[in-house]
Amino acid sequence: MGRAFFALDVCAPLMLTGRATAAMTKGGSIVNISSAMAAACQPGTALYAASKGAIDAATRSLAAELCATNARVNGVRPGLTRTGATAYTYQDSTLLDACHRSVPLGWTGEADEVARLTTFLLSPTASFSTGRSRASHPPPSHRGHRSVCVTLAPEVELWLTDNGAEGE
Repeated sequence: MGRAFFALDVCAPLMLTGRATAAMTKGGSIVNISSAMAAACQPGTALYAASKGAIDAATRSLAAELCATNARVNGVRPGLTRTGATAYTYQDSTLLDACHRSVPLGWTGEADEVARLTTFLLSPTASFSTGRSRASHPPPSHRGHRSVCVTLAPEVELWLTDNGAEGE
């Protein structure tokens, strides 16, 4: 089971990056998909969390390696998102309620929300962003507030909310 996680979550993106960068002679953008589980501590998820943590580390390292070619490498670290693989969660109201309580905005994600964040990171609008894995939801301190993340520099994010701002 562990080999399957690493083959899909780590080896495949690294092999695809190798192929893609050969063609990225004038720059480009790569976005790796990680998971909030990379930074979470939850029983029964060690292999999955380790594979997602590995892709986060690879994202940072590849960003440093590829910056000389103007290629950017970022990651998206979504929380629980409605997919075929997470259908069991949506069929268990107790589990789903617990998940909603753990998410700052109080709901779980949809695939199109992850896709929009990924599209932004691939676009020229995110041209000053590399080496970061972004959550698809704001930090817990923003529960109950409208918020938006502004990237000020590759390692600096400013979360703006209707009750103030907080930097990372």
